[in-house]
Amino acid sequence: MKSTYKKRSLCLILFVVCFLYANRSISQDTLAYFTWQKQLNDVKNTPRKVNEGDASHLKLINYTYKGVIKSAIDKEEIIDSLLSFDAPVVMHLPPIIRADTTITGDFCVIQEKSFPKFEIITIRKMMEIAETIGEENLVIQMRQQLGQLIQVGFEYLELEWYYKGATFNSLGIVSNENGGVVYEPVGGNIIMGTKNTIEGQRINSE
Repeated sequence: MKSTYKKRSLCLILFVVCFLYANRSISQDTLAYFTWQKQLNDVKNTPRKVNEGDASHLKLINYTYKGVIKSAIDKEEIIDSLLSFDAPVVMHLPPIIRADTTITGDFCVIQEKSFPKFEIITIRKMMEIAETIGEENLVIQMRQQLGQLIQVGFEYLELEWYYKGATFNSLGIVSNENGGVVYEPVGGNIIMGTKNTIEGQRINSE
């Protein structure tokens, strides 16, 4: 079971939308007007206690604008940096589950909350894990996906993160014409908490 879960977790690396960068207080109609500058400043200035699970331990310390991807050569160099052995990436672990049960007569209602649990590892470590579960071509797949996602004309940044006593530097790809933060391997891959309500008739054991 552990191997199965890790396999699914690694496959989420590139496809998860930037949850930390989504502003919770705005509607879809106004989302298009928010820039990557606002998205990052919101993340930077949001108290960690607002998030739950391991996300409450992650803090954006600072970011530095690096420039524009001006050519196909620049694009390949950026992708090489994102996939370098020491580059950070998120590995998701089984989430933290909390459940509250309310019983009224013969009925019960279970309020279940799920909170993210994860580690920040290197691409090198991810490759080692991937090989043990038969995903030897994972970095090749990521390179293909990044090649489709990142375009000449996009901009890039360096971000500094603090997580559970350690600091990490990541590379972020941004474009205000394409939704702000396009790709970033740390904050952009954190799945926020979910809520689920289960209602049912209680079985009388007597």
